[in-house]
Amino acid sequence: AWYVTTLGNMHCRNGANFHGRVDFSNSSRANFYGNTTFSRSPVFLNGIELGSKDVFGDGWNPKGGRNAVVWWNQVGSGSVKYWMEQKSDRRLKENITDTAVKALDKINRLRMVAFDFIESKKHEEIGLIAQEAETIVPRIVSRDPENPDGYLHIDYTALVPYLIKAIQELNQKIEKMENRHG
Repeated sequence: AWYVTTLGNMHCRNGANFHGRVDFSNSSRANFYGNTTFSRSPVFLNGIELGSKDVFGDGWNPKGGRNAVVWWNQVGSGSVKYWMEQKSDRRLKENITDTAVKALDKINRLRMVAFDFIESKKHEEIGLIAQEAETIVPRIVSRDPENPDGYLHIDYTALVPYLIKAIQELNQKIEKMENRHG
């Protein structure tokens, strides 16, 4: 049931369904308590403030494929729980060949750094600089599609195929050395 207080505040108890567009002005605030589900992608033009330590995402990736897309500033505290479904079924692929990528070379060229975040002063023991990594492995770096001049983000999980290939390359080198000294 909807009701309006004497101060002009509107409340809804027991749920509400909106079958069109709902706009809040720049000075408005929308609070969602409990588990909130959006069946379509909500658009937050001026950011979103989260009052919980947990963020759950499940949606469509603008780059293609169904997976969780959650932008989270890692300087904050809390957790992000997400999963990705990356299509890898052989029936979806053609022209399958062994890769010629020299993954070990790429991994070795990535400069691992320690750093402090400017705003929070939080220290990170190890990480990458997105601008540097982008020149070596461009697919691990992304930009907010709605703000191409904004901060760059690194998807560390996108490095996994390169790490697997680099381990295979190292194993081949070890086997050659063992055969020589066998």
